[in-house]
Amino acid sequence: MSTADRPLSFMSFSEALAAVKQREANRLAGKPFHPRPSAAPAYRVGTPLMRSVLIAAFLLASQIGNAEPLKCTITKKFVCDVAQGCRPSAANIWNEIDLERKTFVRCDRASCDTYDARMSQSGAYTNIEVPGRGPHR
Repeated sequence: MSTADRPLSFMSFSEALAAVKQREANRLAGKPFHPRPSAAPAYRVGTPLMRSVLIAAFLLASQIGNAEPLKCTITKKFVCDVAQGCRPSAANIWNEIDLERKTFVRCDRASCDTYDARMSQSGAYTNIEVPGRGPHR
């Protein structure tokens, strides 16, 4: 492998400068140059280092996927009173739950109200408590 074909990161400064000059001369002369897409050394997927890198990337990607707020759309709503009992009503309401910011947002057609929330894990479930907005006022 000639100096001009080696990745720049594995060369001394003078070798890298000479390689850049050679590549520029080749470009001006119309010679094709196909650089490697990465200057990093090639690792096989079976090596422990590469396996660790792939697992770390997967775990980071799965955490990033959970970063978006959850949106719960209310599909049925009932209005109840003593005189008439319960009857269906238009359900134009949704809730947004942001686990990272620990907020609970209640929205309707007019606006959204944002509340701080306490969140706790219980097995596979997340318990959400909105202080001052429930039966425990």
